[in-house]
Amino acid sequence: MAALAGLPRDLLTRVVVLASSVEDLCALICTARAFAGPPFPSLVEDALRERARRVGGTVNPPAGWRGSACAWLVFRERARRMALSKVVAASTCFSAFVDAMGALWTCGTDPQRCGLLGHGEGVWTLEQPARLQSLSSVRLASVAAGDGHSLAVTETGAVYSWGHGADGCLGLGDNSSRLTPAKIEALREVRVVAVAAGFGHSLALSDLGNVFSWGNGDSGRLGQGDMECRLTPTPIEALAVHVVAVAAGAAHNLALTVAGAAYSWGHGGNGRLGHGRIGKRLTPTRIEALAEPVVSVAAGEGNSFFVTEAGAVYSCGFAMYGEHGHGQEQQNVCKLARIQALAETRVVAVSAGGYHTLALTDAGTVFSWGNCISGCLGHGSDMGWPKQPGKNPLRPARIKALDGVRLTAVEAGNGGHSDATSFAVAANGMIFGWGSDESHALGFATQLTYIPPGATAQSGGTRVSLAPRELDALRCAAVED
Repeated sequence: MAALAGLPRDLLTRVVVLASSVEDLCALICTARAFAGPPFPSLVEDALRERARRVGGTVNPPAGWRGSACAWLVFRERARRMALSKVVAASTCFSAFVDAMGALWTCGTDPQRCGLLGHGEGVWTLEQPARLQSLSSVRLASVAAGDGHSLAVTETGAVYSWGHGADGCLGLGDNSSRLTPAKIEALREVRVVAVAAGFGHSLALSDLGNVFSWGNGDSGRLGQGDMECRLTPTPIEALAVHVVAVAAGAAHNLALTVAGAAYSWGHGGNGRLGHGRIGKRLTPTRIEALAEPVVSVAAGEGNSFFVTEAGAVYSCGFAMYGEHGHGQEQQNVCKLARIQALAETRVVAVSAGGYHTLALTDAGTVFSWGNCISGCLGHGSDMGWPKQPGKNPLRPARIKALDGVRLTAVEAGNGGHSDATSFAVAANGMIFGWGSDESHALGFATQLTYIPPGATAQSGGTRVSLAPRELDALRCAAVED
């Protein structure tokens, strides 16, 4: 390390910028500083600026940023990495996890027996996570879950799919379901870095910033200029910009460019596309209402969320239970609006479920809001169980049960009105889950039985966890912090 410290400053900066993560970079600088002292603190900022330039990003903090330039560069890089490092995926009745060794685990229920769990014939229920042996020869980087199918990306950029195959959403050239993961050969010449799965459609993002779509084309959700289905991945030619993140809702999609612009397309009901009016878009259209660069996007069943480079959150679309965060139920927000309840905190990522939403702050805390019927908000039994009119938290509230744990990722499941799940991943890979476990989608090995008010033990309870609990069956791959 002393020899490293003696290198010329420009050469040292080029060495430091190659650190694999922000965490590694800062650890390297702290160690070097212990040996040689100044000017190493400023090398952190130099290296982060160079990393931002290499991906085409801005290098100066936005107006109103409270903190140092170095803190902003770390925040921005964390937001981008989180968009590509999805290690937990939760759907209506199943969940998938990528562990610290790159192995894939699933749990839950497959009521239609179409391969949701990926373990093959006869495995229709898993009460706790089980490893997929069919993928034991590859190391996975991320996973995504749609309404009835799943996608996984390997560290080398290959994509596997399984589950319900209607409309070609698996990308395998037909409409057949797959009980175990199958490699998407149509993407064999593409290095994929991220995937997203909606309701019957799929997206893939390449390392060159190109986006591919396939599956159900209703409402223009594939962005191909029509409403036709595609059985194999097809480049979205109309999205002629360098994309760094994608998100899939039920029937609409979002894309984030390297310059911080956001695009949307597909079903435009309830104003979810962010263009200030209702109506579908057959091709990606830039959201002009976003005045400042965006670092993260999230798409729910009928709404959209955008995290800006200053850590503010904007949303639009429908909120049956207040899930857009603006304080009202049964309300459309056609014009993008900032979530004021989060104005005093700096958000780094949002996860939008079917009817509830989670937000992760740069301090590692989590806020939740929306439908609380299944305990998916994680606030305990004091926030409206069972659901009562007007009892849903309509604005973000911090999940106090997770205080003291530094969290690096969140996932809001696509569950319906009564079976939603939520997950959070800690910096050390520990997984916390809460919400409905009726379908075993939480993966808890122990029995969870909650007796709602007015019921008796004899009449039976329901499998829910009203507050976060540690999932001891495995540890996820730690999302870089």
